[in-house]
Amino acid sequence: THFRIDGARLTKIRTEAELSLEDAGRLLRVNKGNLSKWERGIINPSKPAIIRLAMVFNRGDFIVEVGGGSDGK
Repeated sequence: THFRIDGARLTKIRTEAELSLEDAGRLLRVNKGNLSKWERGIINPSKPAIIRLAMVFNRGDFIVEVGGGSDGK
């Protein structure tokens, strides 16, 4: 099974927490450019980064499961 994040939902969660990209990036140990790319759906974070996101924001409703079958669905 693979996971991706819902970037729009992540942006909403971050802004509701009143965190700038820079502040959230510092908490997550990533640069704000990569965080911005996650939020815009340009790149997907690594599995460890997804775990950090869930821990920092204390929620996982931005994580979307992507099928893990051999056909990629």
